Amino acid sequence: MDSTLKMFCIALVCAAFFFAASLHAEKLQCQSLNDTIPNFHKLMKCGYSHTARFNDSTLFTLQLHNLLLFKRVITNCSALTDLMGCSLFVPRCTEEIKGPYLPCRGVCHDWVNACKDAIRASVTFEWTAGICDILPEKDDPHTTKGYRGRCFVPPGYKRSGQTYTHNCSEIMVPACRGIPGFTHSILSQSTQLARRKYLERALNASYLGNDQCAPLLKELTCAAYLRPCVENGDALLCQDKCLKTHNACHSSFPTRKEACEELPKRGEETSLDSVICKVKHWPLSSNWHLPDDEMTPSVTPSLGSVRASAGKKLSSGSIVGIVLGLSAGLIIIVVLVFLFRRYKNSRSLSKPVLVVDEEKDDL
Repeated sequence: MDSTLKMFCIALVCAAFFFAASLHAEKLQCQSLNDTIPNFHKLMKCGYSHTARFNDSTLFTLQLHNLLLFKRVITNCSALTDLMGCSLFVPRCTEEIKGPYLPCRGVCHDWVNACKDAIRASVTFEWTAGICDILPEKDDPHTTKGYRGRCFVPPGYKRSGQTYTHNCSEIMVPACRGIPGFTHSILSQSTQLARRKYLERALNASYLGNDQCAPLLKELTCAAYLRPCVENGDALLCQDKCLKTHNACHSSFPTRKEACEELPKRGEETSLDSVICKVKHWPLSSNWHLPDDEMTPSVTPSLGSVRASAGKKLSSGSIVGIVLGLSAGLIIIVVLVFLFRRYKNSRSLSKPVLVVDEEKDDL
């Protein structure tokens, strides 16, 4: 085999390897926690090593900061605290499940029952006690509920059998009463009153906007400071309401528009006049680019879910990857064509000529 043919074969193998690696990298949805904080496993005993590739690196850094603060505040109450803290702020990720891989509901109930005094006293993290019911009771590998039908228990865990029902409180701050759908907070009365001074200060600042923005910013601010509750479960400002507020008051909007993506979508059970929607997805689930159809299988997506996913907006990383992949593929194709033609020409030139045209005429 001559050198030209060897180069052709090597280039072909490299092209196949490159495209295989590109396709594999494009599908990856997880990143190592140690990639951001070296020796992260020594700081937190999560029981797992990977979380989602966050859409926003700033948000990822903020969640790590919140997690370390959580560890300092919620202490000495349960061996499940590290696992639940990690699941709240940097949820477990596997490539097989399209969504966060979370503890089962019993794990969450046991943690809250053991740590409810510390949780209520924390003020900052009291909302975490009201989200256990989002989790499934047991793991179902054949679920049609996506990641919300999958869960795990830590090694050696034995469920106590106890449950936990969060008792929400009526809104205690007068300035936040009367907002449609916002009658209760997941926070205790004492926590609400502790936040009243800061909340009223924020409300006064929000009213610096025009008359159109004032009521919208009031709803946003009250929901942010006094986390809402619906049917004794966690709730937040509806996503469409957040987007409306941003579009009308973007100059006074306290955070980036992307923050609205973390809020729950309005379901059929939520009245059109309500500004509050019940939380159905685990915090930070949007980092997995879940399809709108909440009944998507968790492992093998249906044709409908594939179409739904294909119709979604591509992330900037995906667009860059596609462009680079197409560019590299085009270059490789050009190189292969050049090498093939060179190889073909070299074969034709080396072929022995028995009789040239002039000699044929003479004969």
